[in-house]
Amino acid sequence: MLETNPNAIPFKSVESHRGYLVYVTRSYPATVPYLKGIHLTLDGWREGQDDEGWGVQQAVMEKLQEREPAASGREQSEKAGAPTMVKAVPQLQDDMDALAQLFQSETPVKRRARPSNTAIGIYGFGDASGLGFGSTLQTKDGTLHYRLGEWSREISEESSNFRELFNLILAIE
Repeated sequence: MLETNPNAIPFKSVESHRGYLVYVTRSYPATVPYLKGIHLTLDGWREGQDDEGWGVQQAVMEKLQEREPAASGREQSEKAGAPTMVKAVPQLQDDMDALAQLFQSETPVKRRARPSNTAIGIYGFGDASGLGFGSTLQTKDGTLHYRLGEWSREISEESSNFRELFNLILAIE
C-alpha cells in the first residue's frame, strides 16, 4: 500500500486496522511500540503537526493561550472533518515492516498465561530497630526458622528503613 502512493492512504481503512491492532496488543504487548506510525499518520492532518506527524511546540503554546479550551482529538475531527486520504509519516513503513516480521510465523508466539512455579505468602516476624535484628519464618512443612544478632558498625549507620528491608531480605534468603 505504501509503495504505490504514500500520500494517499485511505483514512477509514487505516483507522479500522489500528482498532484491530490495538485489540491484538492485549495478547501481544510487544507490538505496542510499532503502532506509533499508525497513530501519527492518522493524526498528521491535524493543525500543528509537523511532516513526521508530531505536534509542533509552537502550535501547542498558541493553543494554550487561546481563550476557548482546545478541542479533544475526537471533537476536532468531528468539527474539521477527517480527510478521506492521509499522508504516511516516515515512521509508518518501518513500523509496518516490524509488525510484519513479528507476525510472519505460522504459529503465534506463546505467552505464559499461568506460572509454572508458585509461591506461598507466609507471616513472619522481623525487627531491625536499634543495634540489633531478628526474624522468624515458618516454612510449609511447619519448621520454624529464626535468626537474631547485632548489626555491624557499617550497617548500623544506615537508615532504619534500609535495616528493616535488609533484615527481611536476609530472613527470606
